[in-house]
Amino acid sequence: MLHVRRLISVMVVDSRDFTVLTRQLDETILSEAIGTWLRRAGEILTQYGSGVDKSIGDAVMAVWVHGPEGANAADMRHILQAVQTLATMTRHLHEQFPLPFPLRIGAGLNTGYAMVGNTGSANRPDYTALGDTVNAALRLESPTKQLGIDLAMGETTYASLQALGASETYFHRHTVLLKGYEAPITTHGGTFANLDQFLGQQI
Repeated sequence: MLHVRRLISVMVVDSRDFTVLTRQLDETILSEAIGTWLRRAGEILTQYGSGVDKSIGDAVMAVWVHGPEGANAADMRHILQAVQTLATMTRHLHEQFPLPFPLRIGAGLNTGYAMVGNTGSANRPDYTALGDTVNAALRLESPTKQLGIDLAMGETTYASLQALGASETYFHRHTVLLKGYEAPITTHGGTFANLDQFLGQQI
């Protein structure tokens, strides 16, 4: 039963052009490639501290549960390093498998409160998070395609990143209408090249 309300950051990563890939690739190779991608994605998310990760078809959802101090700079740096590492791993997957083109990903990132807990049983625990924060993260990935960017984040996430020097130089402001939401919302986003530049100035 979900029983704890916590501040979390949710990242949803979706592979681009997956439908095109299914039409051009042998099913066995496709299964091996996507299976490898999902396994490596899970390893990367664990490496960078995600407490919950799930696969949703050709996408993954990861959750970071923040402590009482809130979404601190170290937390947010780990989350961005995770998506950067995921993007790099994805770009190089075609070197191992005979894919017709290099794979790419898009990502939505959102920070806010949600109910977190175990919805499974004693034998099969299933830790998850539910709430508008999660739903918005799922929706934020979609407009990245139309905006020509790779990563879109909610305003609370962006505000947390400003302690690390986030600005319009790296993440531009956009107004988007998300599916299921009546009013447009503000998002900040950029390409993975922008993200590389941003993380590079952290060193």
